Amino acid sequence: QRNRLACLYTDHKRILAEIESCLLTLHQRVRVEKEEGKIETKDHEIQKDPLPTSVPFALVDEVFPDSPAFHAGLRVGDRITAFGTVHSDNIPTPQNGLIRVSEVVKNSE
Repeated sequence: QRNRLACLYTDHKRILAEIESCLLTLHQRVRVEKEEGKIETKDHEIQKDPLPTSVPFALVDEVFPDSPAFHAGLRVGDRITAFGTVHSDNIPTPQNGLIRVSEVVKNSE
């Protein structure tokens, strides 16, 4: 039973890493194509806020160059309204949001 769980956990981590890699590649490709003018976007076609009614619970104050966050488009000054299952509607205070985000990250490793 424990061996099976360990194998499933390892498979889950591998699949998540593969998904993250594919998403990073996709976002980089789209960004390059936008810069080269191959893709045209109009502001009304892009939903910029995943939860339009949500209130931000965090403000980004640092993003390391060449980090996954940087390549995904996260920038200093961005307001975080959702992270995985964490959003302002399911946390009592903004400080609890950051604690919950750390839990989500820890559980996904």
